[in-house]
Amino acid sequence: MTNFDELIASANTRLTNQNLKIKIAKRGSTLYLRGYLPLKTGEPGLTRQNISLGLTASLVGLQLAEAEAIKIAASVNAGVFSWEPYTKKKEEPKTKLAKDWIKEFEKDYFDKRARNGKSELTWKKDYISIFRKLDQNKPLTDKTIIKAILSTEPDTRMRQRCCMVLKILSKFAGIEIDINQYSGNYSFKKVKPRNIPSDKLISSTIKDIKNEEWQWAIALLATYGLRNHEIFLIDFDSLAEGNYILKINAGKTNFRRVCPIYPEWVKEFDLYNLKVPDINLNRSNDKLGNSVSQVFRRWQLPFRAYDLRHAWAIRSILFGLDVSLAAQMMGHSLKIHTDTYQHWINEKHYQRAFEILINRPDRPLPP
Repeated sequence: MTNFDELIASANTRLTNQNLKIKIAKRGSTLYLRGYLPLKTGEPGLTRQNISLGLTASLVGLQLAEAEAIKIAASVNAGVFSWEPYTKKKEEPKTKLAKDWIKEFEKDYFDKRARNGKSELTWKKDYISIFRKLDQNKPLTDKTIIKAILSTEPDTRMRQRCCMVLKILSKFAGIEIDINQYSGNYSFKKVKPRNIPSDKLISSTIKDIKNEEWQWAIALLATYGLRNHEIFLIDFDSLAEGNYILKINAGKTNFRRVCPIYPEWVKEFDLYNLKVPDINLNRSNDKLGNSVSQVFRRWQLPFRAYDLRHAWAIRSILFGLDVSLAAQMMGHSLKIHTDTYQHWINEKHYQRAFEILINRPDRPLPP
């Protein structure tokens, strides 16, 4: 919570202590009030609504907002509240163009987190790619938001992402709209399973690679299930010292540790002897990852770089690694991990897991 958020919370506490059912909230760089107010139609009853004040999120603005909240609550209690002074102020934010709301949202987004390569990449891939579907030079309204959503294919991951991002933007802009109804039924289980390469094929392919640097890099991907770009973000000193547990300093997720599966591959492919490919490292993670993918395509390897990551995930299940620990090692949430990888286990994986289980020397025996 920022210092200004704490000031808002203190002001709301004061309002609560006076038994006033009006609260102050912040949307981007402006303040508004929210509470139980008379219906705009004039019918009897109260409903939870917003009042736009046109005040900036500043100390002076907060003082004025608190005074206005007290005034409005008193008028509601006395039965003399009128929407007329506030109607125009409420409509003003909705007349702003989509590009203006996006610019304001961007400022708020980076006010809440460090602006670095990682956050910039997330902003570009997860937000801007969706915001571009809006008509930038038209006002941001419920209709323009729905139009952007409907431009995507139903029941797809893109539709789901579009709904999620535009729901966040609409809430930020104070636009009341039921976006959930357009989200659809996409799930990982509807994705066609990949043809995960066997461990035998992975091992033999790596051994056939003539370039020592890329042989080392691809063996590292296979042994630790890394994302493409994470080859260049590991703790090299720790690995060179002979530590089996690989430390990843940064990447799509924060610092984490990963176990080798199989640990024999660490010695077989001489991973302690660092042979990092000589490429330009002063680039974003996605460009580093693309460089790795290009090597796989150029050499026409029988699998893709990410297939090695998926193979590690399947292998971790067969080894009996706790699923929550495997998710942490891959930098996933537990839900994403189980939805993605347990969906791809086929008949032979079940058979192998069963054989490992019944051949355990310490397994329980029948009476």
